Amino acid sequence: AILFLLHFSFSFPFSFLSILFVFLLLFTSIIFFFIFIYFHTCAIFIFVSSVACGVVCTEKMSAAYLKKIVKKNGSPDQLEEQVAQALFELESNKDLSAVLPNVIFLGAKEIDTGANKQAIVISVPFRLLKEFRKVHTNLVRELEKKFSGRHVMIVGQRRILPTTTRDRALAKQKRPRSRTLTAVHEAILTDLVFPSDIVGKRTRVRTDGSKFLRVYLDRKDQTSLEHKLDTFTSVYKKLTGKEARFEFPIEA
Repeated sequence: AILFLLHFSFSFPFSFLSILFVFLLLFTSIIFFFIFIYFHTCAIFIFVSSVACGVVCTEKMSAAYLKKIVKKNGSPDQLEEQVAQALFELESNKDLSAVLPNVIFLGAKEIDTGANKQAIVISVPFRLLKEFRKVHTNLVRELEKKFSGRHVMIVGQRRILPTTTRDRALAKQKRPRSRTLTAVHEAILTDLVFPSDIVGKRTRVRTDGSKFLRVYLDRKDQTSLEHKLDTFTSVYKKLTGKEARFEFPIEA
């Protein structure tokens, strides 16, 4: 093409300016081509860097919220990961920031309460139960917003010791009352209805000989807890195998 342009320039004396214009056009095109390649490479580099940064940040966040759950056996299931992420996100809440960064939970399970409704029971270490109770009302309210349509309950993890044991060291020690089956079930009852107080309990016997526990809650909490009474019954039955009915005492 250059030889042709040179030949063309010698053939026509007045075409030198045309050839110069063509050369300038080619030079400008090459410059713009390299500028395009440069900016295109920069854009690709920025995109790859942002994607890599997003992946790293996601992995760090994932590792951060998974630290909220400590399981002795196995890995967290999908529900437990969701609870862990919810607790991690709520750490920035001004009403919960004093407690949540310093607590963990041991597990979570979903319990069917009938009528196509579910409840989430979060198991926490017994030593941290007092910390959870400091923010119980706000924490449960925020968690129920995140898990819409499901009631959330926080229960302390307790160990039941058998009446007899083969361990000689344990056999010589007197079993603490707090580790008995009855005491643990009573504690679970208290955890379920917290922050309400239990003002009375009665054991009822049906004509067929079966028993159930009637639990009376403080009337001052009737407005906030009345819609959860059936949930209390279903969860207590699932956790202990015992039947209980929750109600508020009738004014005389």
